[in-house]
Amino acid sequence: AAALGTDTLAAVAPLARDRLEKALEDTTGSSWTPIMVLTSEGFDPQAEILSVAQARSMASKVTFLLPGPGVIEKLKAKVTEAKSHGHWVVLVGLEPSWEGLPAVQQLVAHGEQARSSFHRDFRLWLCCNGDGRGRCNGERGELAPHTFPGPLLELSVKVAIEPPKGLRRVLEHGLGLHPYCHPEFLLPNPPVGSPDWPRAGLALLLFLAP
Repeated sequence: AAALGTDTLAAVAPLARDRLEKALEDTTGSSWTPIMVLTSEGFDPQAEILSVAQARSMASKVTFLLPGPGVIEKLKAKVTEAKSHGHWVVLVGLEPSWEGLPAVQQLVAHGEQARSSFHRDFRLWLCCNGDGRGRCNGERGELAPHTFPGPLLELSVKVAIEPPKGLRRVLEHGLGLHPYCHPEFLLPNPPVGSPDWPRAGLALLLFLAP
């Protein structure tokens, strides 16, 4: 079967944006509550978070951070600044084994206690990199309880972004069949047939998904 590529992920992206928007709505009035985003392997949540931010005229107010030396101090400084000005701080590439998680949990717990000092537009996003240890629990779209510290899970609004099982199966199987398996088929201007064929073909695969 063909691997999930750019066109397939583009078809899933609207689902991701809907869930991220829902998470923002769920944290309205509780901006100190972090949003934990759990993604499938190969899906970049940064692009979708930035897309949601652009729709809210927040793109220039988003800071992305990666786990690494000194990132906890940077995170604390950015959160201190962002909570006053209504910015977003996005910590990406988290893994359950990362040694910095206890410090993140402590920061979140402190925010829960100091909720009145947070700007209503502030958000802290915690994104798992989807390496297999923090993926969705079965078909319920829930986080497996062993992936992250319990208190951090309890204090967060959790968002699982993963193509539905049926959609994934249909796309992976369909993209391995003729004519989808031919690279020329997905070109913007295919050498044979109408330029609309690739889009129509992918739409048909999505329509057939259970």
